[in-house]
Amino acid sequence: MHEHRAHGRTTRRRVTISAAFGAMVALLATGVAIFVSPVAGAGAKGSTVAVHNVTAVSPPVAGVAYGPRPEQLLDVHLPTSRPGPFPVIIYMHSGGWKAGSRAFIPDFVLRQVDRAGLAVVSIDYRLVTTAPDGSFVNSFPVPDQDVDRAIRFVKAHASTWNLDPTRVLIAGASAGGHLAALAAAAPGVFVDPTLPADLARISPRVDGVLDFVGVSDFTTFGQAGGWAPDLMSGFLDCPAARYELCDPAKVAAASVAPHVGDDAPPAFLAYGVQDSLVAPATQGVPLALAWANAREVSGRTPITTQDVELEQADCGHNVEAANLDMTAMEAWIDIVLAHPSSTTTLARAARGRPVTAPPLQ
Repeated sequence: MHEHRAHGRTTRRRVTISAAFGAMVALLATGVAIFVSPVAGAGAKGSTVAVHNVTAVSPPVAGVAYGPRPEQLLDVHLPTSRPGPFPVIIYMHSGGWKAGSRAFIPDFVLRQVDRAGLAVVSIDYRLVTTAPDGSFVNSFPVPDQDVDRAIRFVKAHASTWNLDPTRVLIAGASAGGHLAALAAAAPGVFVDPTLPADLARISPRVDGVLDFVGVSDFTTFGQAGGWAPDLMSGFLDCPAARYELCDPAKVAAASVAPHVGDDAPPAFLAYGVQDSLVAPATQGVPLALAWANAREVSGRTPITTQDVELEQADCGHNVEAANLDMTAMEAWIDIVLAHPSSTTTLARAARGRPVTAPPLQ
């Protein structure tokens, strides 16, 4: 399956909002990871789930265990042209919570190592599988517990790689975008009961999150059709593998917006306007509005400077440097890292919008 790419001139919509997953099988080819599904619907506009141009790279620090399970491994990519301590992006891979690998990182994330002089830590997490009896293994909140542990581990061992534990961003794409956004919105909520005391003492709060086409609302995700019902059923361990039978408490707990409070960190959210799997209208826009509204604390700063950015890129589920506003994303990274605090509000240019949903293409 070829990835969908818009031909001709690329157009983008980016909105700074004020006050306001992924597929079934991973084909990990050299230099590119394309996630495809055997189910019908691939011909629909925006339903080609070719998730991100990514590069398989050999990191200088590979296969570090952040927990006792064989899946709990991370790689560390370090700058070579400047001294530390280095700020960090902890990256969660795509793959519908069922597939993927820490070895595959989007080019637009990995390029920040040289451009911004930051480290990229890419993690594996436990993937949802199916037991012989048909039940799901490693469903929610298991992957979220792994992300929580990894954040704590990286902070606790920052001196090992000359990292700065006070400047930590998390990022992810598709399923990984969901994991990143939920970890940022709900730090310390999904904790492995076996977490050792030395890690339990470390705060899992982060200074910002970059969420690329991540699922945010499970009350609507299953209705998208295509791969969505199967992905949702597996991740939430729904009875009879039917998303409409999912436990409402799990649906709410795994959705991001209910967790977003006024201490939520800055967020950069990017969604494809042609994406029929993780649709901006039901996933990206509502999350951006909720995030920006939560960060608007009366009297703190003007309404136009709440540092929650939503980009609506001219693409489907395949977000890459060619269809992202890289200038905006990298400016966001630079400003957030210059003001590291989970409650910092950034002074941005006066380009705020009313607190309404931005138009979709």
